Amino acid sequence: MLRFRQSGRPPLRKPSNFALWVITVYSALFSLAFQRHENGLNRLYLSFSSYVSLLGNDLSLSTVQGFVNLQSYEIPVEPSFINPFSVFRSFLDKEPYPPVVSEVGDLVSNPINRLLQSSKEKISIRGLKSGRRPLKINGVFYKTLHLEDFELGHVVLEKGSFAIELSSGSIEQLHINDSRVALQQTDLEVDRLHIANSFLHSNAPQTVTIPLSGAKREVNDSTLMAREIYGHNSYAYDLRLKADRISKPSVSGWNSVSFYRCTFEKKPSIPKTLFGKPGWESRSVSFKACVIEDEPYDNASEHFLPMMPDSLKVIIDLLERTPTLGNFQEINKYQ
Repeated sequence: MLRFRQSGRPPLRKPSNFALWVITVYSALFSLAFQRHENGLNRLYLSFSSYVSLLGNDLSLSTVQGFVNLQSYEIPVEPSFINPFSVFRSFLDKEPYPPVVSEVGDLVSNPINRLLQSSKEKISIRGLKSGRRPLKINGVFYKTLHLEDFELGHVVLEKGSFAIELSSGSIEQLHINDSRVALQQTDLEVDRLHIANSFLHSNAPQTVTIPLSGAKREVNDSTLMAREIYGHNSYAYDLRLKADRISKPSVSGWNSVSFYRCTFEKKPSIPKTLFGKPGWESRSVSFKACVIEDEPYDNASEHFLPMMPDSLKVIIDLLERTPTLGNFQEINKYQ
């Protein structure tokens, strides 16, 4: 039976295949991008597993540094099917994989501690980033740790006596507990510096002239910048500091922190009262022979030096006579 097209009606057109073609091409591009990402991720985790095994058997500086370098290992950006921009970006950009950055940061504390304890020379580590847990240096004596190009959230130095060099990096919180720590070649900015039952001093001197007296002595040429300093039963000696505020943590005892021969770029804010009791500044935070804003500053009583622990007096005497102290062997017997 013959049918005739009615006049005035548009001719029938076949459905367009363009939309189907676009979806097909996009799906293929996504599959290729995702496969590139997965291949890079597999190589990264293969290296991660290899280094974890090596750290348990062959602990060396090159192994620890190689493990830390995994934090900077870049793989193609992970694409998302519902985000076309991420698919095209995956072909162009690479970036570190955040879960591996965090896992390495969580696992590296123990190898660094073991390496410091076994090594006779300075340990230098570059590019370290923090994980979910703090970087802890515990029970290390008379060793030097050098960190460069680091990004650390929380660092804990405790129950030890060692030197630490910090350059080109940042730390959000630095806790120093029950330790003697020498800061050398350090230009560091921290959000919070917490010193408890510790002695913090410099180990990178330079010759300066003391205002008014005209005397010359060796002081640290590095700067430690802290938004807030919490101190308890601690001493800071021969440091160049830039602090916004000095506070006392919620612990018993009046002796917060004592600064001896320290240089402050500006005067820090110090609470005048604690629990409604006046005079907290004079009893809790002592400045002895310090320089603040290029002016001498001293609020310590005549009992400051007599009440200083004998072990610290001996160490300070040694630091003044041999300020560079390339190693700690000379003062081991006084710890």
